[in-house]
Amino acid sequence: MPIPVHSIEIELLLLVFLLGLASYRFARIIIQDEVFAPLREMIWRRFPTNTRVGFFFTCYSCVGFWTSLAFLAAFVLWPIPTLVISVVLAISAIVVIIDDFSKR
Repeated sequence: MPIPVHSIEIELLLLVFLLGLASYRFARIIIQDEVFAPLREMIWRRFPTNTRVGFFFTCYSCVGFWTSLAFLAAFVLWPIPTLVISVVLAISAIVVIIDDFSKR
């Protein structure tokens, strides 16, 4: 017999998935996308990638943790604007994931 799932649990799971995709996309923008390259280069001139600060901008786990924390804090403080931004970033993340798989 299946275990009943309450709608609040499904909503929480969807929220975590949405914020997770948004955080992934934002971390990727910071670490890899061309739009953030000038800022990364400016940081790396002052802090090379072999320093802690420089390494931070090459590490998905590092940036991902802080972007996740920022999205969760933003959701607690400003739920509606955070959801709107998260939906846009999540859709963008899905496009990037599909694009990455299509290039393999």
